[in-house]
Amino acid sequence: MPASQDTTRSKGRAPDPRNSDIRALLIRTGNQCAHPGCSHPLVNERNQFIAQICHIEAAAPGGPRYNPSMSDEARRASSNLLVLCYRHHVESNDTGQYTVEVLRDIKRAHEAQFAATPFTPDASVVESIAREVAEYWRNVDHANSSEHIVPEIRIEIDADATAQSLIRSLWAELDRLDLELDELARSADRLPQEVRDALVKAGYELGTWDGLIGPENPTHNWNWEWINLGIGTLRSRIRVLLEQLDVRVLELELLTDPSNERVRERLAERRAAFLDGARRCVMVD
Repeated sequence: MPASQDTTRSKGRAPDPRNSDIRALLIRTGNQCAHPGCSHPLVNERNQFIAQICHIEAAAPGGPRYNPSMSDEARRASSNLLVLCYRHHVESNDTGQYTVEVLRDIKRAHEAQFAATPFTPDASVVESIAREVAEYWRNVDHANSSEHIVPEIRIEIDADATAQSLIRSLWAELDRLDLELDELARSADRLPQEVRDALVKAGYELGTWDGLIGPENPTHNWNWEWINLGIGTLRSRIRVLLEQLDVRVLELELLTDPSNERVRERLAERRAAFLDGARRCVMVD
C-alpha cells in the first residue's frame, strides 16, 4: 500500500495495530538482515524500509511452513517474524533448507547478537510498516466476512483482536471445553445402565450380559483412560501454555511501553502465579 493511501478504518472498526508492536520486532535487529553473515540494512539513510518481514510459519494457507493449528494472532506476533533483505526472504521460501526450526534458530541468534545495542527505528519507518500490517488484517477481515467459501458455517475471526483479548478468549474457550468434557465423562458413567435398559426394552435375556463383570463388560469405564488421562493431560498442557503466553505477551508490552503501570502490575501478578504454578503443574489436573 502506498504511504499516501488512506488507512482510515470503517465505522465500528477497532484502531489499527499499535506501532509499538512493530517497533518491538525492529529494535532487536541491529538494522541488519537476520540471515547469518548478511549486513544488508533494513532502513536506509533516508529512513526508508528496504527489507521485508518474513513469517517463520506462513501467514496464510499455501505459504511456506504454514501451520493450520496456529492462531492468527500467533502468526502475526513478533515471535513468528524476522526481518530479511529481499534476497534472503526469497531464499527462505525453500522450506527444505529453511525449516521452522532453522528460521527460529536464525532469529534467536540474530536477536541475541544485538540485545545490548537495540536499534531505534524512526517513527516514519514504524508507521509505514504499520500500514502494511493494517492492510493485511483488513484483507483477513474481508476474506473471512465476504469471501468465505461456506459462510453459513464460518468461524468468525476478529481481525482487530489484541494479544491480550485473544488470550482471554482462549481461556473462555478452554472453560467451555471443560464443560463439554465433564458432560462426556458423565455420559460415559451413564452408558452401562443405558445399554442395559436398551437390552431390556429389546427383550433380550440379560443373564449373560449381567455376568460380564468389570473390564469384561465393553461399557465398563468406557474410554476412561482417554477421558481422564489423555484429555486431562492435554487440558493441563494447554493451561500451562496459556499462562506462559500471558507472561510473554505482557513482557513484550512492557518492553515497548516501559511507563505503563497497568501492564507492569499485571505482569508482576502473572509472573508470581506462573512461578508458583511451575512448582505445581502436573500432567492431569
